Amino acid sequence: MKIKKKSYNAICKYQHVIREITKIPHAVAIMEILYEEGETNIGLLAARMKKNYYLLKKSIQKLEELGIIVEKERGKGIILSLTDRGKEVYEAISKIDATMSPDWKERFKHMRAMVHFNMYENTIRISEYLPDGRENIVDVDITINGRRMYLYCEACGSFNCEHINFIWSHPKLRRALLKKAQEKHLIIVEPEQAENEMNENSI
Repeated sequence: MKIKKKSYNAICKYQHVIREITKIPHAVAIMEILYEEGETNIGLLAARMKKNYYLLKKSIQKLEELGIIVEKERGKGIILSLTDRGKEVYEAISKIDATMSPDWKERFKHMRAMVHFNMYENTIRISEYLPDGRENIVDVDITINGRRMYLYCEACGSFNCEHINFIWSHPKLRRALLKKAQEKHLIIVEPEQAENEMNENSI
Protein backbone atom coordinates (compact mmCIF):
# COMPACT_ATOMS: atom_id res chain seq x y z
CA MET A 1 0.00 0.00 0.00
CA LYS A 2 1.40 3.40 -1.02
CA ILE A 3 1.03 6.42 1.23
CA LYS A 4 -0.92 9.25 -0.40
CA LYS A 5 0.93 12.54 -0.82
CA LYS A 6 -1.27 14.30 1.79
CA SER A 7 -0.61 11.57 4.36
CA TYR A 8 3.10 11.54 3.54
CA ASN A 9 3.29 15.30 4.07
CA ALA A 10 1.52 14.95 7.44
CA ILE A 11 3.95 12.23 8.55
CA CYS A 12 6.92 14.40 7.57
CA LYS A 13 5.39 17.46 9.23
CA TYR A 14 4.83 15.69 12.54
CA GLN A 15 7.71 13.21 12.56
CA HIS A 16 9.33 14.86 15.61
CA VAL A 17 6.03 14.87 17.52
CA ILE A 18 5.34 11.24 16.56
CA ARG A 19 8.78 10.30 17.84
CA GLU A 20 8.02 11.95 21.18
CA ILE A 21 4.59 10.28 21.37
CA THR A 22 6.18 6.84 21.06
CA LYS A 23 8.00 7.53 24.35
CA ILE A 24 4.76 8.18 26.27
CA PRO A 25 3.01 5.15 27.82
CA HIS A 26 -0.46 4.44 26.34
CA ALA A 27 -0.31 7.60 24.21
CA VAL A 28 -1.57 6.12 20.95
CA ALA A 29 -4.35 4.18 22.72
CA ILE A 30 -5.49 7.39 24.45
CA MET A 31 -5.48 9.27 21.15
CA GLU A 32 -7.40 6.48 19.42
CA ILE A 33 -10.22 6.58 21.99
CA LEU A 34 -10.47 10.38 21.86
CA TYR A 35 -10.41 10.31 18.06
CA GLU A 36 -13.27 7.79 17.96
CA GLU A 37 -15.38 9.22 20.79
CA GLY A 38 -14.64 12.90 20.41
CA GLU A 39 -14.30 13.56 24.13
CA THR A 40 -14.33 11.85 27.52
CA ASN A 41 -13.05 12.33 31.06
CA ILE A 42 -9.97 10.71 32.53
CA GLY A 43 -11.97 8.48 34.89
CA LEU A 44 -13.93 6.89 32.03
CA LEU A 45 -10.76 6.68 29.98
CA ALA A 46 -8.94 4.81 32.75
CA ALA A 47 -11.91 2.46 33.23
CA ARG A 48 -12.15 1.68 29.53
CA MET A 49 -8.42 1.07 29.18
CA LYS A 50 -8.21 -0.75 32.53
CA LYS A 51 -5.16 1.32 33.42
CA ASN A 52 -3.99 3.15 36.50
CA TYR A 53 -5.62 6.59 36.78
CA TYR A 54 -2.44 8.38 37.89
CA LEU A 55 -0.27 6.76 35.22
CA LEU A 56 -2.73 7.87 32.53
CA LYS A 57 -2.81 11.36 34.02
CA LYS A 58 0.95 11.67 33.57
CA SER A 59 0.68 10.54 29.94
CA ILE A 60 -2.18 13.00 29.31
CA GLN A 61 -0.13 15.86 30.76
CA LYS A 62 2.72 15.04 28.36
CA LEU A 63 0.30 14.91 25.43
CA GLU A 64 -1.06 18.30 26.48
CA GLU A 65 2.48 19.71 26.45
CA LEU A 66 2.83 18.47 22.86
CA GLY A 67 -0.42 20.19 21.89
CA ILE A 68 -2.18 16.87 21.21
CA ILE A 69 -4.86 16.96 23.92
CA VAL A 70 -6.81 19.81 25.47
CA GLU A 71 -8.73 19.86 28.77
CA LYS A 72 -12.03 21.71 29.09
CA GLU A 73 -14.04 22.35 32.24
CA ARG A 74 -17.59 21.06 32.09
CA GLY A 75 -19.68 21.42 35.21
CA LYS A 76 -17.56 20.12 38.05
CA GLY A 77 -15.46 17.86 35.83
CA ILE A 78 -12.73 18.00 33.21
CA ILE A 79 -13.35 16.78 29.67
CA LEU A 80 -10.52 15.64 27.38
CA SER A 81 -10.47 15.93 23.61
CA LEU A 82 -7.96 15.98 20.77
CA THR A 83 -6.87 19.30 19.35
CA ASP A 84 -6.94 19.78 15.59
CA ARG A 85 -3.21 19.11 15.68
CA GLY A 86 -3.85 15.97 17.72
CA LYS A 87 -6.33 14.67 15.15
CA GLU A 88 -3.86 15.25 12.33
CA VAL A 89 -1.08 13.50 14.23
CA TYR A 90 -3.28 10.51 15.05
CA GLU A 91 -4.32 10.21 11.40
CA ALA A 92 -0.66 10.28 10.39
CA ILE A 93 0.16 7.54 12.92
CA SER A 94 -2.78 5.47 11.61
CA LYS A 95 -1.45 5.78 8.06
CA ILE A 96 1.96 4.52 9.17
CA ASP A 97 0.34 1.51 10.85
CA ALA A 98 -1.85 0.80 7.81
CA THR A 99 1.15 0.67 5.47
CA MET A 100 3.10 -1.82 7.60
CA SER A 101 3.12 -5.31 6.13
CA PRO A 102 1.84 -8.17 8.35
CA ASP A 103 5.33 -9.62 8.82
CA TRP A 104 6.67 -6.28 10.10
CA LYS A 105 3.70 -5.90 12.46
CA GLU A 106 4.47 -9.36 13.81
CA ARG A 107 8.10 -8.38 14.36
CA PHE A 108 7.22 -5.15 16.14
CA LYS A 109 4.29 -6.31 18.29
CA HIS A 110 6.60 -7.50 21.07
CA MET A 111 8.83 -4.43 20.96
CA ARG A 112 9.57 -2.96 24.37
CA ALA A 113 10.57 0.57 25.24
CA MET A 114 13.33 0.74 27.84
CA VAL A 115 13.30 4.30 29.03
CA HIS A 116 14.74 4.60 32.52
CA PHE A 117 17.35 3.06 34.76
CA ASN A 118 18.96 3.23 38.18
CA MET A 119 22.44 1.91 38.83
CA TYR A 120 23.41 0.49 42.20
CA GLU A 121 26.62 -1.16 43.43
CA ASN A 122 25.89 -4.59 41.90
CA THR A 123 22.57 -4.09 40.12
CA ILE A 124 21.18 -2.07 37.22
CA ARG A 125 17.40 -1.57 37.37
CA ILE A 126 15.57 -0.86 34.11
CA SER A 127 12.00 0.37 33.62
CA GLU A 128 10.47 -0.86 30.39
CA TYR A 129 7.05 -0.46 28.81
CA LEU A 130 5.53 -3.59 27.31
CA PRO A 131 3.40 -3.59 24.12
CA ASP A 132 0.19 -3.73 26.17
CA GLY A 133 1.22 -0.59 28.08
CA ARG A 134 2.24 -2.28 31.34
CA GLU A 135 5.39 -1.06 33.06
CA ASN A 136 7.90 -3.74 33.96
CA ILE A 137 10.90 -3.48 36.30
CA VAL A 138 13.94 -5.54 35.34
CA ASP A 139 17.02 -6.09 37.50
CA VAL A 140 20.31 -6.91 35.81
CA ASP A 141 23.03 -8.16 38.15
CA ILE A 142 26.68 -7.18 37.83
CA THR A 143 28.24 -10.57 38.52
CA ILE A 144 31.94 -10.92 39.35
CA ASN A 145 33.64 -14.30 39.25
CA GLY A 146 37.33 -14.05 40.02
CA ARG A 147 38.62 -11.35 37.69
CA ARG A 148 35.76 -11.74 35.21
CA MET A 149 32.68 -9.52 35.12
CA TYR A 150 29.35 -10.56 33.62
CA LEU A 151 25.89 -9.04 33.38
CA TYR A 152 23.04 -11.39 34.29
CA CYS A 153 19.37 -10.55 33.67
CA GLU A 154 17.11 -11.92 36.40
CA ALA A 155 13.95 -11.44 34.31
CA CYS A 156 15.23 -13.43 31.34
CA GLY A 157 17.53 -15.78 33.26
CA SER A 158 20.17 -14.96 30.71
CA PHE A 159 23.61 -13.42 30.21
CA ASN A 160 22.63 -12.30 26.70
CA CYS A 161 19.23 -10.65 26.23
CA GLU A 162 17.65 -7.38 25.05
CA HIS A 163 17.99 -5.82 28.50
CA ILE A 164 21.72 -6.49 28.61
CA ASN A 165 22.11 -5.26 25.03
CA PHE A 166 20.26 -2.08 26.04
CA ILE A 167 22.71 -1.55 28.91
CA TRP A 168 25.77 -1.95 26.70
CA SER A 169 24.26 0.35 24.06
CA HIS A 170 23.59 3.12 26.61
CA PRO A 171 26.61 5.50 26.73
CA LYS A 172 26.25 6.43 30.43
CA LEU A 173 25.82 2.83 31.60
CA ARG A 174 28.60 1.56 29.35
CA ARG A 175 31.02 4.17 30.70
CA ALA A 176 30.10 3.32 34.30
CA LEU A 177 30.67 -0.41 33.72
CA LEU A 178 33.98 0.17 31.94
CA LYS A 179 35.10 2.40 34.82
CA LYS A 180 34.08 -0.26 37.39
CA ALA A 181 35.99 -2.94 35.50
CA GLN A 182 39.08 -0.73 35.20
CA GLU A 183 39.11 0.24 38.89
CA LYS A 184 38.80 -3.39 40.02
CA HIS A 185 41.07 -4.78 37.28
CA LEU A 186 38.30 -6.95 35.86
CA ILE A 187 37.87 -8.50 32.44
CA ILE A 188 34.45 -7.85 30.89
CA VAL A 189 32.92 -10.97 29.34
CA GLU A 190 30.85 -10.24 26.24
CA PRO A 191 27.15 -11.25 26.47
CA GLU A 192 27.31 -13.94 23.78
CA GLN A 193 30.45 -15.47 25.27
CA ALA A 194 28.95 -15.36 28.77
CA GLU A 195 25.80 -17.15 27.54
CA ASN A 196 27.90 -19.83 25.83
CA GLU A 197 29.91 -20.37 28.99
CA MET A 198 26.70 -20.67 31.03
CA ASN A 199 25.41 -23.30 28.62
CA GLU A 200 28.65 -25.19 29.09
CA ASN A 201 28.22 -24.93 32.89
CA SER A 202 31.55 -23.24 33.29
CA ILE A 203 30.30 -20.13 35.10
